[in-house]
Amino acid sequence: MKNIFIFGANSDLIYEYLKSVKDKNNWFLYTKNIENLKIKINKLEKSKPGNKYLIKKVDFTADFLSLIDEDFKNNTIDKIILAQGVLTDNDLDLKKYNELFSVNVISIIQLLKLSLKYLEIQNYGHIIVFSSIAGDLGRSSNYLYGSTKASISTYVEGLQRLKIKNIYISLLKPGPIKTKMTEKYKKNFLWIKKEKAGDLIYKAIRSKKKVTYIPGYWKFIMIIIKLLPSFLIKKL
Repeated sequence: MKNIFIFGANSDLIYEYLKSVKDKNNWFLYTKNIENLKIKINKLEKSKPGNKYLIKKVDFTADFLSLIDEDFKNNTIDKIILAQGVLTDNDLDLKKYNELFSVNVISIIQLLKLSLKYLEIQNYGHIIVFSSIAGDLGRSSNYLYGSTKASISTYVEGLQRLKIKNIYISLLKPGPIKTKMTEKYKKNFLWIKKEKAGDLIYKAIRSKKKVTYIPGYWKFIMIIIKLLPSFLIKKL
């Protein structure tokens, strides 16, 4: 059984991904909301027996690296999935900016640095980072959230160019997905259900591609949007 470490494990997308995984693994799950995650894992244990789940509480706005360093040090690492994130509007209270960037950017960069340290010692491993199509283009509706995702996408793309032997780094860019996090947002035909997203995430991780849009059609939509004149983009 492989050891898979997931950060931001309480998200709907991660839960749907866990439901889609076919093989049995040792899952190290990190979240701030540990009680809510336990409820989800109890359901998985009944429907998908044979897996092992270790749930740990972690606050990505605090000093959490010593806890993770110990876990990495004492276990082999097959996959590390970085899925933590906060979705916010542009009019976020100024006092909460530090929290947003601590979770969406700084904690991911810190974990990438720590992860690579141990994967290079092992000489193998796979890191998967969740970004978003929101990071591909600054839009008037979500430029604050998008700026955090753009930062992560740029950082990961730089790491990928280092071509570290036997270590894969994948960047996932989901489009709009119907989850609890997006309940208040207006939906259209481009939105997909979380169950579909979970299956696509599972396939994307297995493929080990450098960049995967979820669903794949967003890759082409974003190419087209970037070719539009600026006065049209402003209306998006």
